[in-house]
Amino acid sequence: MEHPVTDYPTTIEHYGPNGLISTEVVHNVLTGEAELAHLSPDRIRQAYTTLRTWSADAAQSNTDWPTLTAGQKDATMRETIRRLGIFLDRFADILLLDGRT
Repeated sequence: MEHPVTDYPTTIEHYGPNGLISTEVVHNVLTGEAELAHLSPDRIRQAYTTLRTWSADAAQSNTDWPTLTAGQKDATMRETIRRLGIFLDRFADILLLDGRT
C-alpha cells in the first residue's frame, strides 16, 4: 500500500538593505512521520482551547458525580474515554516535536 504524498509549499522572502529582493517557493513533499512533525505545531495550537474546556468539564463532572444517574455516569465516562484518546494523540504530537519517537 502506497502512502499518500503531500506537498507543503513554503514561501521564502529574501531581503536586502532596501527591502524585499526576491521570493521563492520551496516545496516540502512529506510523508509519514515527517508529515506528522510538520503538522504537529498547528494541531497543538488548535487543541489548547479545547483542552482548557475539557479541564473545566472534568472538574464539573467530578463535582456532579454523586448526583448523576447511572445513564448520565455512563455517558460521562464514554465521553471522558473519547477525550482521553484525542488528548493522547496530541501528546504524541508533542513527543514527535521533541524528537522522542
